[in-house]
Amino acid sequence: IGPHNIRGGGSCKIIEPNSSIKGLFDENMDIIFANQSLYYIPLKELKQNILEFYELLNTGGILFATMMSKKNYYFSHSQKEEKNGLSKVEINGRLNETSFIHFI
Repeated sequence: IGPHNIRGGGSCKIIEPNSSIKGLFDENMDIIFANQSLYYIPLKELKQNILEFYELLNTGGILFATMMSKKNYYFSHSQKEEKNGLSKVEINGRLNETSFIHFI
């Protein structure tokens, strides 16, 4: 999928995995919404992105983000956490899924 595939949204940006968001936006924002996306980012890049989000917010702005808890079903299928903060999660059966997730 590329930017040409997105209709509407005006200033929607597609961000490359594990990259900085600095310089992508020309103005600050009142709200940043990161739903079910940040827990796939390695710890170092996650910390960097969170700091960059706060730099992009107007005074009094809101960062709304979801993370995956260790109480989540996926955690029971996770392997040891790697140095980058991600744990390999393998689910077999109906889902047949392999992911790398940062649990909190």
